[in-house]
Amino acid sequence: MLVGWFADLYVVFAIKVLLEWLRAMRSSKWSLVKAILISPIDVSSTGFGCPTVDVIYEYGVNGELYTGTHTKPFLLEASAEELAARFILGSEFIIRINPNQPEISFMFDKDQVSLVDNKVLVQN
Repeated sequence: MLVGWFADLYVVFAIKVLLEWLRAMRSSKWSLVKAILISPIDVSSTGFGCPTVDVIYEYGVNGELYTGTHTKPFLLEASAEELAARFILGSEFIIRINPNQPEISFMFDKDQVSLVDNKVLVQN
């Protein structure tokens, strides 16, 4: 029974990672903009599945303000908590936006230059 539960956990994690990868590939050529973290990050674990971190942010495009959420799956809760601890309320970071639909955004890990002193630094 326990082996089946672990297998299910890996399957759910693999599906979530695959979906994130597909979104990343779709948005790889989108425009880069700065976003600001507007909500404290919590690690959540649904009743079934792997831990996730929700990064809730806002960004502006052509004078319009938008909000977005990036949900990142993890296999281990400790890894999710480590990422959550690196973001503080008000941190700036880079996201990608769909130039034709700026309300659609995505956060790439590789777009972030570095994390120093618990603050996310962005490319200029």
